[in-house]
Amino acid sequence: MVIAALMEIGLAQSPSQVLDIDRTADGVRLSWSASGGESILESSADLISWKLQMDQPNSAGGILTLDLPATPDNQFFRLRSSSILFVDGSNAANGDGSLENPFKTLTLSVDRARERFVSSGLEQTIYVFAGDYGESVEIDGSDLTGFRVHLMDSGTPIEVNGQTVGGEAGAVAKLTAIAQEPGLSVSGLASFKLSGFNIMGPAGAEAGMGETSMTPSAIELSNTTAILQGVRVRGGQGSGGGDAG
Repeated sequence: MVIAALMEIGLAQSPSQVLDIDRTADGVRLSWSASGGESILESSADLISWKLQMDQPNSAGGILTLDLPATPDNQFFRLRSSSILFVDGSNAANGDGSLENPFKTLTLSVDRARERFVSSGLEQTIYVFAGDYGESVEIDGSDLTGFRVHLMDSGTPIEVNGQTVGGEAGAVAKLTAIAQEPGLSVSGLASFKLSGFNIMGPAGAEAGMGETSMTPSAIELSNTTAILQGVRVRGGQGSGGGDAG
């Protein structure tokens, strides 16, 4: 069995980490420094599809270690030093959430954010490039203690690998609900931040936000502490709209 280590740096302010790999009688032992910044471990069988390792590493003396069995998925490993997931609706394929190969939909990014939070306990940031997204997005943290999410569009610039990403004038992600669901539904989160976005509810829906409604709102929040900045919400076709925050 060939086992290789790969390194991927997500944020410029996070220093490089070295991933050491040792064969054991039962599989492989991975070790890396806890002082290199928060990181997420992924494995792959083919260097194309990557799987998040959900097992918690052991920590001793500033070193993290994790023992894994020898399986087809455990051929290659990489560390991500960022919890940022990227979404670009113009991507030809669904991608893996990296800057180079973003997810195609917000729904996929939310699913991965849940997995990453379970593994790392970190606040999850989802960065969405400008474009039209026709989906009703649900973020439910009712079964996750302390789940924190920051959903932002590319109107806000960020630093990645020492370069500025996003921040172009007029860049906005437009989220339009499908069927009779809210454009964005958030429940059970310890903290939720929403930056940017134009969000439209289903046709005939009321404009705005609310805890409950007989008709779906553009955004619905439940049991969640939320901060909204620069968000524009509208009802469906024929409804009015307004700005939030």
